[in-house]
Amino acid sequence: MEDGKGLSGRSTTSYERNYNSFLRWCENQNVKVYSEKVFLRYFMEKAKSQKLSTLWTTYSMLKSMFIRKHNIDISGYKKLTPFIQQHGLEHSAKPYNYAFTKKQVFQFLEEAPNDTYLLWKVLLVFGIAGGCPPVELKNIMTHHIEDTDSILIIKVPVNKSGNMRTFLITERTFSTNKTNSIALYRKYLLLRPKHIKHDYLFISYSENKCTPKRVGIQTIEKIPAQIALFLNLENYNNYTSHVFCRTSALLLAKGDAGLEADNTTNCNESEF
Repeated sequence: MEDGKGLSGRSTTSYERNYNSFLRWCENQNVKVYSEKVFLRYFMEKAKSQKLSTLWTTYSMLKSMFIRKHNIDISGYKKLTPFIQQHGLEHSAKPYNYAFTKKQVFQFLEEAPNDTYLLWKVLLVFGIAGGCPPVELKNIMTHHIEDTDSILIIKVPVNKSGNMRTFLITERTFSTNKTNSIALYRKYLLLRPKHIKHDYLFISYSENKCTPKRVGIQTIEKIPAQIALFLNLENYNNYTSHVFCRTSALLLAKGDAGLEADNTTNCNESEF
């Protein structure tokens, strides 16, 4: 994509117009810091009236202008481009227009019995807190996770070159007096067989026991629909593999406590 340098006069005007439109929106919203959360909120509003192609144009222009004027690369905001992509998917295929509410997440974590659903709970927490697609969840290893008593620091491999991104799970992340996300992770980890020959985190689980077999990507992709079925949600089969990422982006954009303050993927915690 163009970086905004060497543009024709007409192109420069278009870039400036989109940039100034964003600044006016920020002023009206009393926004002082250009965080990932802010850009998600902006594009959620734009998605109500703009076509996918227009959204991508807006994204490209804002990306160029913020690199030039603020030394901020919004392509580093890992939940922003998936949100735009899923906006396109939901207009071409209705099932992608589904996500869990925060209330539904808590309901599942509190009501589903651990002896059957512990694996699903840990996948749900990691998937939403980190905005992780199934392929990232499948590849998380135990050594990617640092347990510092009150915080889990998770480093997720995002491509074959070994690049990593980081997110946090704290005691406030989807936790109440009835459920605790970190405790769920520790309970699952304790059930890990002692002589397992690999380090992948997510392994098969049933009736309070784990086996060395890795959880495959197809199994992970089906879990959102199974959670929706447990919650008696309509059209549960439409809760596809995109649901964890979409739920994460929507909760972050809405500023729901317990998620946005804990997720540090390309965000500065002091901004929230």
